[in-house]
Amino acid sequence: MTACQLVSGIADLVVDLPRDGGSETGPGDGAAGATADAESDAGATAITLEIRRIGNAVLASVTINGSEVCRDDACDGTRSIDVSVGTTTIIATAKGDADAHFRAPSACKGTGNACTFAADMNAATPKKAVLQVVDSNYVFITSTKYDGNLGGLTGADTKCNDAATSAGLPGKYVAWLSDTGTDARDRLSGARGWRRVDGLPFADALSSAGGTDLTEGKVFYPVVLDENGNSIAKGDHVFTGTRANGKALGGYSCDSWYSESASLLAIVGSPLGGSVSWTNLESLGTCNESRHLYCFRKDRSTTVHVPDPPNPSRRAFLSKTALATSAGLGAADAICNGEAVNLGSTTGFLAYLATTTTAASSRFDPSPSRGGWFRLDKVPVFADPTQLVTAEAFPAAPVTQHADTTYISDQPSVLVLAWTGINTDTNQPATGPGFTCDDWATTTTSSSLGQVGHIAKIDSAFVRDRVVPCDQQWPVVCLEQ
Repeated sequence: MTACQLVSGIADLVVDLPRDGGSETGPGDGAAGATADAESDAGATAITLEIRRIGNAVLASVTINGSEVCRDDACDGTRSIDVSVGTTTIIATAKGDADAHFRAPSACKGTGNACTFAADMNAATPKKAVLQVVDSNYVFITSTKYDGNLGGLTGADTKCNDAATSAGLPGKYVAWLSDTGTDARDRLSGARGWRRVDGLPFADALSSAGGTDLTEGKVFYPVVLDENGNSIAKGDHVFTGTRANGKALGGYSCDSWYSESASLLAIVGSPLGGSVSWTNLESLGTCNESRHLYCFRKDRSTTVHVPDPPNPSRRAFLSKTALATSAGLGAADAICNGEAVNLGSTTGFLAYLATTTTAASSRFDPSPSRGGWFRLDKVPVFADPTQLVTAEAFPAAPVTQHADTTYISDQPSVLVLAWTGINTDTNQPATGPGFTCDDWATTTTSSSLGQVGHIAKIDSAFVRDRVVPCDQQWPVVCLEQ
């Protein structure tokens, strides 16, 4: 019995293998399972082997106790294998430049492509091995936090490589840090293609001739995960010393990462951030506070991409034009449709804005038959359209791309806010005109207020970050109807 699902470039094939001598067998199952029930008197047990293929990586073969279990494309998914009680050795051989490494059990992390553990008959003892094969670079956030005295760039790199080794991640890593003499982007020269440790793509390249890669704002899924695959706590920040273009700014790097002084400042980023905010928040951090590090593998050069959206699907973008709040809700919609000309549409978009009588989400049809919302680079914002009408509409990725396919920038300054009017649940109207600039129609004075969202984040700040005076002008999020 076989079920197959492909999500975001990660293949997940589940194969149930019988252990009763039946005719259904998996690839190479006979040799590995030959001692199963026939030798139950001598002691046999079942182990679970989960194989995760990331991107285009392929295993040449997997053996258990010297017997081949699978080879090539058949080495994929989850299977139950019968083995004799005692020491069990699993060896994986990857094809080409791919790396095979174990994520579980813990005793096998850091052992590369060979895992040896004890298989017993105790039902309470987990007997599962997780094998991951990848052909691109990993990027992760250190689970440990540090103050600004990292021992310089070299000390920070050591911390990254120690974290990778403890988690069993292959390759060599450098910290995403700039100092007074070095830009972070130059530390990754020659590398390409980064994925989170769960396999979802983070960025394809540092820069491109067309200006649409990492240092121009093209961030797919925010990093979010540490070396062990755990999510970083909300509100935690990362030392970077680096602007969105990958370069240092004004020496904000804790004396080149040799100082923990409370009087010195550094640029910090948010693990929940996309374009710009992942590396450069609008505020600086003091060097005496503890923060995480971004760690990039740099010894692979492989293209990574996001799969095509399903059909049907709808598009989402951030307007380049700012809304003057006296212009009204209709003017916001006109901004969206004026810029949607780049997409071949002049009437199909509305602004994601709440009023005192209308929830922002109520302006859109959340029916699954209409499809979810995706950025123009195929990254899902709300892959499931019903997410839009939940109390907390957290996007999978921030809306940081414009209708002309460019991304937000931090030059000349950090501009990551957009009008929303959402000050309560995302599926409720605003609780008063002080959050909607009098429903976007009557005021541009500094004494009136409107709610803005931090559109480069994937938490509640996406729609509800702060209130600002209505004499300011900010863009709007545009969603296809």
